[in-house]
Order: sequence, then structure tokens, then C-alpha cells
Amino acid sequence: IRDVVLSRLEWLSQSASSILSAAAVIGRNCSFELLQQVSGTAEQDSLDALDELLFARMIVEIKNETRPYTVSHDRIREVVYAQLSAARQQIFHRRALLALTEQKVLSAELAHHALSAKEWQFAFQHSLNAGDEAMSLSAAMGAAQHYETARSLLNEQKAEMDDAVRQRLFTSLGKANE
Repeated sequence: IRDVVLSRLEWLSQSASSILSAAAVIGRNCSFELLQQVSGTAEQDSLDALDELLFARMIVEIKNETRPYTVSHDRIREVVYAQLSAARQQIFHRRALLALTEQKVLSAELAHHALSAKEWQFAFQHSLNAGDEAMSLSAAMGAAQHYETARSLLNEQKAEMDDAVRQRLFTSLGKANE
């Protein structure tokens, strides 16, 4: 399957390849503006690239007003993502983090991009917020995972917090585990 996907990627224009890479980094549903921001492609080039990807059925349009585009198959997304250099992954995740922060999406999505972008302070804050969001939905296991991520960032000294935030984290982690 990987070889088939790679052979299809060879025929894409540079802009289409960038847009598809951005979609792979973003994950699930994307808006045109988000794809353009993350890929760093000019507007007209992005439009042409999106048309090319829709025609090639590598991206499909779905019924979602705010984020109507998605990679047509998870395996395509995985192969495209794996082909990206570590630097490109990190930069695209950073761009996704910035763009999605403006859109006020769930903290779990922001935490994922912050961790992948190695933006440790943001990763800590969004992981903590994602834990709180999960707890408000009575999803204690998910909350505990997010709190553990935040705790590990503190333990590895990748993030710094004052004592009040640190206490909030450990109290919340204890409640989630309880």
C-alpha cells in the first residue's frame, strides 16, 4: 500500500504536495484557510493544488461547514506524514498550533500540535486544559492521560509553572485517577 501511495505522490505538483502534507499534519478535517496557512502556499496556488488533490481523490470534501476537507484515507495520511522531514513536521505543527489557537478548538488538538512542534510551554498549558475539558465530560481516563503529559513535561523540566499551577495539576491528576 505504501508503494502505491508513494507512486501517486510522484505525480503531484509541488503546491499539491505541500497542501497534502499540511492535511496530513493537521489530522482530520481541514478548512481551505487552515491548509493554506499550514502549508505556507499562496492563495491561488493553494486553490489549484486543492483542485488537483480533489480530482486525484487524495483529499475529499465532506459535509462540515467549518472544516470541509480531509485526506481520503488514513493510510494515505500516514504515508504522507512519514515522508515529511522532522523539520517540516515540526514547522507544520507549529503553524497548525498558531492557526488553530485563533479558531478556539479543543485543547487536546492544540496539545497534540504543541507537543509535535516541541513548543513545551504551550504543550503543558494545553495538556492541562485538555485534562480539565475531559474531566468536565466525565472522561477521567482521557483526563489522566493529559494530566500525565503535563506532569512529564514538568518532570523533564521542559515547562515551568508557578506553585499554584503545579498544585492545580497534581490535584486534578489525583481526582482523575480517583
